[in-house]
Amino acid sequence: MFRWGGDEFLVLISCNEVEACQRGAALQDAFAKSPQLETLPSGVALSIGCVEVPEETEDIMPHVQLADERMYLDKKRPNRLRAQGSGLMETPP
Repeated sequence: MFRWGGDEFLVLISCNEVEACQRGAALQDAFAKSPQLETLPSGVALSIGCVEVPEETEDIMPHVQLADERMYLDKKRPNRLRAQGSGLMETPP
């Protein structure tokens, strides 16, 4: 896991795309249930974009771009949970 850009992190894990998406959903669920959420600045959320990179890949950047695009789609998802400074709020549709 490492920082990628201003407020994005890239996590490389050994699994297929389906399992990565399941792990991402589990992280989002844990984030939504975290008691520390109330102390985060307003608007903080956890958006996920997953992509599977074939073993023989020499240039990872197209895959990183696709994961980034998928993360932005997740970010625009209706009813996505985000911090509101004093608790969890739903993102307006």
